[in-house]
Amino acid sequence: MKKKPTTKTEPKKLTLRQLIKQNNAAYEKATPEQRRVMIAKDALQQIKNGRITPTEGTYVKLWGETLDRGEPLQPVLFKDGPITCNCCAKGALFISAVRLSNRWTGDPTGIGSHEINRLVEWPDSNYREIEVAFELWTEEYPWSKKWLRKYPDKEPRLVAILRNIIRNKGTFKKGDI
Repeated sequence: MKKKPTTKTEPKKLTLRQLIKQNNAAYEKATPEQRRVMIAKDALQQIKNGRITPTEGTYVKLWGETLDRGEPLQPVLFKDGPITCNCCAKGALFISAVRLSNRWTGDPTGIGSHEINRLVEWPDSNYREIEVAFELWTEEYPWSKKWLRKYPDKEPRLVAILRNIIRNKGTFKKGDI
């Protein structure tokens, strides 16, 4: 008896527009805690893909793309190709929040603290702790010395911060190293 050949149906590849629409809808339905986990997971994936390079002292520096003032950033962040970002912890969260929510247009050369703080979903004090753990402001925040000892290099430190957020359901816990 002959076996019929099995055919696997490949999942339909979404267009860029469909992917963006799907991400935006999922993000809008999520609770703030779920959004923070989504953002952390996306940032972690972007680091693994080599699209985000953890960089101390730099909110966001885009490479490989030119945007016009007022052009939405989200479609650019989904393009295949050479676009990469050098980012601090807050910048990485900002980039992933834009990828998931399309809530930012503006001058990409002017992405600073004000733009980042306005967009991302963390309570101010928790967001500050994320920044301190990455930037290692040990004089002002002695607790960050533990992060320095365990993660002296930038990339493993940011990966650990993102995993902390995921593990703690959207909240960064500075003592959970």
